[in-house]
Amino acid sequence: MKAILINSETCQVTEVEYTGNWESISTWIGNKCDTFTAVQLYENGDTAYVDDEGLFNGTITAFKHENYPDPLVGNALILGTDEIGESVDVSTPLSQVQKDVSGWGHLTDLVSTKTTDTVQ
Repeated sequence: MKAILINSETCQVTEVEYTGNWESISTWIGNKCDTFTAVQLYENGDTAYVDDEGLFNGTITAFKHENYPDPLVGNALILGTDEIGESVDVSTPLSQVQKDVSGWGHLTDLVSTKTTDTVQ
């Protein structure tokens, strides 16, 4: 089935062919991913699968997505989702995902470290 891979290391967004085997999602994400989580990015149900432990396992690259408030760590595989939650072909055009992804870089550059001193 048609999927979209966001590679945070090479800063590329490409179409890929996903077999439908949920166990292969970790392989697409890479970085020896053991546990992944799902983030719905589009109202049509298109969902990104990302490494759930990316902040803890040494992943140092990330990206920002227009429809999500925080940086997403590591690579992501976007799949479509039907009305009962099964994976289907991604619906969002590749060109739209490419426009929505920005802020490539080292994780520490994408996370705000702003602090304020309000001691009174």
